[in-house]
Formats: sequence, C-alpha cells, structure tokens
Amino acid sequence: MKKVLFINGCVRGEHSRTLRLAQTYLAKLREKEKLELQERNLSEEKLNFLTYKDFDRKTGEVGYSNISLAQEFAAADEIIVAAPFWEFLFPAVVSTYLEMISIAGITFKYTATGSVGLCRAQSLTYIYSVGAYLTEEDKLCEKYMQKLTTLYGIPEFHVIAAEGLDIDPTQAETIVKEVCQKIKG
Repeated sequence: MKKVLFINGCVRGEHSRTLRLAQTYLAKLREKEKLELQERNLSEEKLNFLTYKDFDRKTGEVGYSNISLAQEFAAADEIIVAAPFWEFLFPAVVSTYLEMISIAGITFKYTATGSVGLCRAQSLTYIYSVGAYLTEEDKLCEKYMQKLTTLYGIPEFHVIAAEGLDIDPTQAETIVKEVCQKIKG
C-alpha cells in the first residue's frame, strides 16, 4: 500500500480554495490505488521556528524537538503539500514545518560532493491557489519547493495551481471548478 503524506498548510480550513484543490487531487489518487494517507494539518501542530535557544551552546548543533516529523516525511512514498500563495511564498507555518523536517541525516545528508537526498518519495506535488496571475518571476513558492524537493532526493516535482481568483471574485468558483476538472482528468 502506498504511503501518502498530505501536508495541509491551508490555514483558512474549510474555506480554503487550495484545500478544495488538494481534496480533489487526493480523491483522484484514491481512485487509482489503495493508499495509507497521513495528514499533517499544520494549523493544528505545535511548530516553533528555530531560535538561538535551539542550539547547543558548546557544539553549535541544533537540538530538534520533533524528529518524528522528519522521519515521517522521509518515509512517505508520495508527498502532497497544499498551501495558498501568500506574499510570493506561503504561510509561515509551512516554512516552519519545512525548516523542522530539513534535518541532515534524516531527509538529506552532506557529502564531499554536495548534499544527497534521503527521502523515499518518488514525487512531491505542490498545490496552491492565488488571487492574481503570476509571472514566472513571481513564482518563488514553486522554485523554493522544487529546490527542497531536489535537496530531499525526490525525483519528481509537480505543481497544481489556480490563479486569478481575486481579480474578478464572480469568476473564482468557475476557475476553481475548472482546475478541479483538470485534476480529475
């Protein structure tokens, strides 16, 4: 059975357009094969970004409080990250989660020739919605997520996005439905 990890960074909960896209994608995955789905709702997690107090004063090594999140991430066969586009990236809780799971020796390691990913997943799918239409230059969220996917050693990176949702609010529902139809195939 395929182990799928769903990282839910949709802080608006049931009102999130990004979450609707992700739910459609997950439904499509369930149609194809049997899944063991683990959801991490980041709004419900106790996540703290790293600060000076997290480092050992003598060695400089970071003391991770929740290694289990990184181990869970590294063990998944497929990863889906759903997070709305906010100020060219995504909500801070998603950045904090990514910081917490980026642990050398668990999700990647350092070698003399550079870093090597240790994650088992074959693909990471990043799903988001945004109020405007983005230029390639604006898509920092995609570039950042793709770089991390490479760091973790995950060979495939996919993006599902719904753009232009707030330009004409009367068209937002139509756009979301169109993207959901594309997901369904």
